[in-house]
Amino acid sequence: MKKINLKTLLLTLKLFVITLLLNSPSLLIAKESSRSQSRIIKRTNDEVSKTSITYDNLDKIKKTTPETFKTGVFISNIHDIKHADQEFKAIFWIWFLHSNKFENPLELFEIKNSKSFHFFNDDHIPLSDGRILSIAKVEATISKNWQLSNYPFDADKLEIRIEVSGYGGDTIQYIPDCEDSVLDTENLKESLSGWYVEKFDLHHVFKTYPTNFGNPEASYDNFSRVIPTIYVKREWFPEFIKYFTILYLSIFFTSMAIIVRRKNTESKVNLIAISIASIIVSRFIVSATLPPSTGISLYSTIEYYTFLFIVVTTFVMLAPDFFDRLSFMLTKKFREIYLASSLCIYLVINIVFISIAYYEYIHVFDDIKLVCYDDFKKPILTDEIKNIIKKKTH
Repeated sequence: MKKINLKTLLLTLKLFVITLLLNSPSLLIAKESSRSQSRIIKRTNDEVSKTSITYDNLDKIKKTTPETFKTGVFISNIHDIKHADQEFKAIFWIWFLHSNKFENPLELFEIKNSKSFHFFNDDHIPLSDGRILSIAKVEATISKNWQLSNYPFDADKLEIRIEVSGYGGDTIQYIPDCEDSVLDTENLKESLSGWYVEKFDLHHVFKTYPTNFGNPEASYDNFSRVIPTIYVKREWFPEFIKYFTILYLSIFFTSMAIIVRRKNTESKVNLIAISIASIIVSRFIVSATLPPSTGISLYSTIEYYTFLFIVVTTFVMLAPDFFDRLSFMLTKKFREIYLASSLCIYLVINIVFISIAYYEYIHVFDDIKLVCYDDFKKPILTDEIKNIIKKKTH
């Protein structure tokens, strides 16, 4: 009997163990499951490629990359700016350039900062490259927290926050259509009365909400947003004359009360009463126009110093009649010095505060970096979209 080589024996045992493992039931089941899963995935991909994705089955399909909607706007009208109600109204065209995997993207957007909105004149137009242009006209009432601390030297930005509704950023993502999105500058000059447009931009952000909306199996979603933004400045001179003139008239009437002769007390009191009434009327007018402010605005500051001037002047005028020690206030020289110095102080206070507000007004948008444009006048609608809007408008 031949001697068995030890190395040969060990090699044979190894081969035997490997053969047993490869043919074990658990591995056979795992291999079969893997083949079955591969067949299922292949069949699903084949079905997806052959049929359009609808809203009902969209959430059942795991997408590795989001479907992109090239989103643009043509803003033609901004009107009914109401500071007291904190709102403005906008009319604009919106479009989505997309593949044929979605039946109606116009049903998938909402304006997050709107009080109400609706769209009409909607259409879905097949383009020559195989994509679809879904377009509609929108009327919206937009909620706006106005920045009025420097009124009437105020500047602000009007945002329309357009967001995907119901699908996270891993499913649908908006892409700003910078090439085609533009303002109707001629129409805005008429509708945006009392303001002028400084800049225009269109940018994209993701919005994350701190809730899974009741779904315990879902994580927080990032929702895609496109935000058209119009940077505007108020035409300050008419508003300044309208409201600040009343304050300055009250200063004039109060100064006249100092100049009137001492014996004519009734005329002095009447002039002071007119001054105080002017401030009260001005306050009612401003309160009806502007919303209540938590901070101190430019107008409130000037109004405060105007009222302070009236109070001090009234004291200087009437105090000597009640206190003999203040009889020196009755002299003509004292009143001239008081009137000149108080008016100079009031003038300096006005110049300082108004100059600061005007400087901020001039440079408020200097550091704004636009995502789409350097100048809002540069973008021009492509002929294809321009013709579609022109046709639907007429």
